[in-house]
Amino acid sequence: MENNKKFLIVIFGKDRCPHCDILHKNVMNILDETQNEDFSLDFQNLSRREGLVAFAKAETINGQRIPALQIMKFNKDEDSYKKIVDTRKEGFVEEKSEFFYPTYLQLQTDYANNKDITKEEILGIMDLARKQ
Repeated sequence: MENNKKFLIVIFGKDRCPHCDILHKNVMNILDETQNEDFSLDFQNLSRREGLVAFAKAETINGQRIPALQIMKFNKDEDSYKKIVDTRKEGFVEEKSEFFYPTYLQLQTDYANNKDITKEEILGIMDLARKQ
């Protein structure tokens, strides 16, 4: 149990996906740059059976918006990581021109606006995880 970090960032990606490589690299850089001791990283490849099982258990990741990431928190009583409920309020987000429906702490690629997940978004959701 001492080896488990408080939070786990799970990236959902696919083989030969440049967007997935960018997200993975960005998260690795953030963890390296901040020398973060609270977060560990897990890459779930949707091109493999284990990745598909993890994807199904994530429940709310949109398969059309891969790569995506979800942050989980270690539950000592159950000795496993659990999804973190997003407590932010739902509503229209002007800068994204879309409606936000909170589910779990997660980010997904925005192909409609041809936009990868940014380092700022990753750092922001990591901060939200720490506050819960």
